[in-house]
Amino acid sequence: MHKRSAKPDGTNWPQVVAQFFESLEMAAPQITGSAAASSFISRHVRLQDPATINSAVSNLLCRYAGLADSSVVSLQGCALDLQEFYMANKQFVIGPTFVREFHSTLTSIYLSSPLLLEHTFLAILGALSEPHHRKSMVDQVYVKRGATGLEQLRTTHINSIHVAAGILLLGQSLATFDIFTTCMGSHMILRHSLTGVKPWYPALCREEWLHSITATPVLMDTVECLVKRQIPVIRFAPDLHRVDRFVGICSSFLPILYELCDLSNAASMAGSASAYGEASAYGDPAIFLGIEEKVRSWEPTIPSGFAENYFASEVLIMLTQARVYRLAALLVIHRLKNPFGVNDEIAEVYANAIVSDFKQCSTQLQGKTTMQNTSFPLLVAILEVTRECGDEILEMIPGPGISVAYLTKFVTFVNFIRSARENGFRGLWFDLVPKGPEICILP
Repeated sequence: MHKRSAKPDGTNWPQVVAQFFESLEMAAPQITGSAAASSFISRHVRLQDPATINSAVSNLLCRYAGLADSSVVSLQGCALDLQEFYMANKQFVIGPTFVREFHSTLTSIYLSSPLLLEHTFLAILGALSEPHHRKSMVDQVYVKRGATGLEQLRTTHINSIHVAAGILLLGQSLATFDIFTTCMGSHMILRHSLTGVKPWYPALCREEWLHSITATPVLMDTVECLVKRQIPVIRFAPDLHRVDRFVGICSSFLPILYELCDLSNAASMAGSASAYGEASAYGDPAIFLGIEEKVRSWEPTIPSGFAENYFASEVLIMLTQARVYRLAALLVIHRLKNPFGVNDEIAEVYANAIVSDFKQCSTQLQGKTTMQNTSFPLLVAILEVTRECGDEILEMIPGPGISVAYLTKFVTFVNFIRSARENGFRGLWFDLVPKGPEICILP
């Protein structure tokens, strides 16, 4: 199933996990809606009795027998039961079709590097199993576990592709824990991990069993760089026939977004606002003409059997995601060429188109599931509309999995940009970002 050499102890962990899944038969899903998805998982991918699992997995879980907190219970449940895994991690996948692959990847990496990942996994599951991310205070047990994981990220030496895979997963997991709690350093954590694995990244992407974790951190880094006019750590080389649990059918769009980041960064070096409220000397707007044409002409590659292999709701979400990301990129380009006060009506058209697509998707989903990865398109749209429409946009951000810390910083940042515009700022809003409140940009 997965091609990977055995570890020095002779145990081929991916093969162990593959054997663990051999008894599961995944028919192509033909039903829609969260209740139907739950039923499908329950009937087709719920694992058998834990006694039947490979002894290596069982022995590993036994090490937590003396601990009884909710995160340990969640870790055991997620390892043994795909239904429970889906309920704990559904905000990290477009839909249930992607659950088996994601679970297999996480389990494979965890089994090969448990000491590297256990503290962070327990921290995340602890924060998710109770509504701590909805509170201003975070349980110190989870904070301590997250801090231990952060120290491991800082000190672990990458000397093999196995360790590189663990660090890649650790980095995005720690960034996720930060988003669910304090929302203070997720981008720094993510960039540190991507920088560490960069020499190994092409090899990681060639491993099919790792596809569930290779695109996600790149998209997270890229959207933050778009707002902050930085250059992403990694330029993604897409597999055009790949459908990703997080990026969907947009993997071929990531290199275009990287190029946009690169051009934006170059333009910002040519000249930026000299003081708050003053217009920028942004360089030549013509620098963006080529990338604008690439964005306009981009179409996602639809693999054969796309409509048959995924839930109707998943197909709808992925097609909407592709459209709104293209619109968001066009809006970003427009605002890199036009400061506030110049061609505002065009920016409003883009923003309204993004909002309209979200509304149409939401209406068709009928509340049975929600779109993931909506924050970035909604952020660039909300800066162009009235406050009344902006409040409506805030309601579109999916509630489950979004922390109080993130929502607070999102609203504070939006209000900062709006206030500057209302008080006469006529530069690029990107120039205000370094002067404004700290914000974590989510995809």
